This record gives sequence, C-alpha cells and structure tokens, in this order.
Amino acid sequence: QDPVADTRTVNPDYFAALGVRLSRGRLFTAEDDQRARGVVVINETLAARNFAPGKALGSQIRIRGRECEVIGIVADAKHDDLAAPSAPPTMYLALAQEPAPPWSFFATRVTGDPAAMLRSVRAAAQDVDRDIPAYDVQPMEQLLDRSVATQRFDAALLSVFGVLAVSLAAVGIFGVVNYAVAQQTREIGVRVALGAEPGRVIRLVLRQGLKFAGAGIVAGIAASLALVRLLGSLLYGVQPTDAATFAFAAALLAAVALLACWLPARRAAKLDPMAALREE
Repeated sequence: QDPVADTRTVNPDYFAALGVRLSRGRLFTAEDDQRARGVVVINETLAARNFAPGKALGSQIRIRGRECEVIGIVADAKHDDLAAPSAPPTMYLALAQEPAPPWSFFATRVTGDPAAMLRSVRAAAQDVDRDIPAYDVQPMEQLLDRSVATQRFDAALLSVFGVLAVSLAAVGIFGVVNYAVAQQTREIGVRVALGAEPGRVIRLVLRQGLKFAGAGIVAGIAASLALVRLLGSLLYGVQPTDAATFAFAAALLAAVALLACWLPARRAAKLDPMAALREE
C-alpha cells in the first residue's frame, strides 16, 4: 500500500523563512537542481509513520516515477489549519528539481512591523513581472488569526455563558445558604447563648454550605467528562480531558461557593442571642 502524504515544493530558504526547525539531516541547497540526484525532506510524522526508528534518513522514496533520497527530517508544521489536531505526513520537494508551478506562494521574513512592509513586498513582486498579480499579501499573524477565527468566536461565546453560569451559581448558593441560616436562627441563638464562639458558628454554616457545593462540583466534573468530547472541535491547544483545566474549574467553583457561604456565616456569627431567641 503506497503511503499518502502532503507534497510541497519549496526553495532552500523556505524553512528559515517560516521557522521550520531541522531535526536531522540537512535541508536543500542551491546544488539540489535538475543535474543532482533527487532529494526530499520529510516531516517527523511521515518519518515515524512509514519508517522504522532511525531508518528514514537516507531512505529512497519513489515520487512521480523518480527515486528521491530522504536528506532531512524537519519538525511538524500545520500549513492549512492551525486548529487541526496534528500535522499531516508531509514531504518537501526541491523547487529546482520540479517542473515550474502554475502559481506560487512567497513567504518573506522581515525585521520590524510586517504591516509596514506590505507595500515593499508588492513592489518587489511587480519589479519581477508587472503582468503577474500579487494578491492576498498579509502578515502571518493575520493569517493565523483568520485560521482560528471560528474557534475564538466560539470560545468567547462559551466564556460569556460560563461567566453567567458561575454568577447564577454564586447567587443560588448565597440564596440557599442565607435561607438555611434564617431557618436556623433560633438554633444558632441557643448555641451562642450556651457559649459557642463566633468561629465555631462560622465553621458550622460553612460546613453545611460547602458540603452541598462539593457534591455539586463532583457531579459537574462527572457530567463534564461524559459530555466534553462533544466540544472537542472547539478546543485548540488543550485536550478535552485536560486535568489542569478541570482542576482550575473545580477550584474556581469552590472559591465561589466559599464566598457565597462566608457572608451568611459571618452574619450568623454576629447574631444577638436574645434577639434570636425572641424571634420565635
């Protein structure tokens, strides 16, 4: 079964311009032309998928009926979709050894603000041939932003809903704990009248509130683990079951619950025992 890989025809300066790191071997040089033997550079995914460990470099690949030697292995790079889960198997062919392409993309590495160089880049292209249009000229940052625009919008929308959900949870916890404290006003008054210290009253109220909040957090994590894979397409740079993300969410909700329980608890600790006993 023939291996399948993306094919890109590049010149020797391509890897330096885009910052693609060389892992092993060498990159193309000016000597890799039509008179030299066929050469190819592959990425790490292709090397790991189709060759035994350590055997890729120096191997022969038949490309369009021509034998090409693997002279270098470079780091994986995502060319089409930054949000893709992984880089596809990719092989790079030397531009000087291939037929002239009908169109080309040029990458220019500049010093300073890339946006300020756009006019100079267009002028350089026009100096070569005024009949060939130079289109879609833009800084790499803009290209990357466009690649993940949908994911960023979805993340912003989910963040708004997340803030609203946390706010509703805090208001709900505060209301329930505050109601529970009001229902136990006489009991708390008796405890204070019998010598219970304010700190003990606060711990009592906090323990009651955080017990239910903790149960809710555990249930929420379990439900999230079951449903989070449905949101996998909206994630970038993080796994659906990322432990650090779940720990942060649990800690945030616990902090919200603690704050929501603390205010009624502090008020309960300041109750006048005589007023509490007279209330009923």
